[in-house]
Amino acid sequence: IQSGNYEHGEYNSFEECTIEVSGTVHVETAGFETEANFDKLTVDNIEYSGTIGPQGVSTSSSITWKADRSINKAGWKICDYSLAVPTPAPPPTTPRPPGQWSVTHGSCAETEGDPPCITSPNFPENYVSSDSCRIEV
Repeated sequence: IQSGNYEHGEYNSFEECTIEVSGTVHVETAGFETEANFDKLTVDNIEYSGTIGPQGVSTSSSITWKADRSINKAGWKICDYSLAVPTPAPPPTTPRPPGQWSVTHGSCAETEGDPPCITSPNFPENYVSSDSCRIEV
């Protein structure tokens, strides 16, 4: 959500709005520049103006924006990061028994089996001449 003309100029004098919140949102600022102390974005009863907007503020209350008539700036853009899809945690690594190997860099592939093997990238097809990998024992 953003103020009027954000990324295309300045917001208008007397610009105002109320953003109704359903549930709880986690507000992060993607950009913020308003007339300090006069043009204010209010989140969870805290007023933001100037160049510092809300960061990591969770609210279930309405968010309000109100500009006065004098100096206009670039405005603001806020995002709800409670909607962001979390990045899954990498799978846990299992320490290898002594004497075994692992690929630590590159696109070589470990195969399961007895014995375990490591193949070059794109095996059994041709590999690209710039491919590389690091294997540690």
